Amino acid sequence: KRPDIFDRLTEIREKPDITSHKKLKTQLKERFTHVCEGIDQQKISVLLNEIYTDLYIIEGERGDVNTQHEIKQVQDAKFKPAKEEKSIKYCDIFRLDSDNKPIKTVLTIGVAGIGKTFASVKYILDWAESVT
Repeated sequence: KRPDIFDRLTEIREKPDITSHKKLKTQLKERFTHVCEGIDQQKISVLLNEIYTDLYIIEGERGDVNTQHEIKQVQDAKFKPAKEEKSIKYCDIFRLDSDNKPIKTVLTIGVAGIGKTFASVKYILDWAESVT
């Protein structure tokens, strides 16, 4: 084994190359600033930040399979007791948990068309634009 190679790999892992980091952010901004919405034949390119709306996000897992339409789901959620589910703001998804550890994994589930993909793209775009 060569300690110089090991040291260099450790350095690369601990201190990412700033140029590569900036290049990645630039590429992500180019790819995700505009999104297409609508059916395949009539897709319209729009700014994600102009059309994005917040989702009803909860902490933990629900356990049951949700088959409700998203509008009914949000309406019903307003009347649920607070102890059942803890609502989370979009900007708090990757904040430190109760043990002051960073959140590294987020599982996004919900009915088709509710906005899971757009939410994921929004997280990526906000990171690339250094939005907190």
